[in-house]
Amino acid sequence: MEAAVAEKEARMTEWNDGRLDDLSSRVDRIEKKMDDGFRQVHVDMQAINVRLDGIQRNLTQIAWSFGLGILTLLGALIATQS
Repeated sequence: MEAAVAEKEARMTEWNDGRLDDLSSRVDRIEKKMDDGFRQVHVDMQAINVRLDGIQRNLTQIAWSFGLGILTLLGALIATQS
């Protein structure tokens, strides 16, 4: 009887070890997929940052242009009033 139990335990241990190896392999593949996904998100975020920097630069230039235009108009108005 003890021999049968020992044999069954040995088979279960082998089965469990194999299943754990399979699980470990699956986890490794999932980890690689996640790393690849996060890497792609990082690349996408860098591209978005570049675009936002360009938009900010354009808006700053537009604001300066309007400011200078207003100063020019005020200068002309003051010059004509004198």
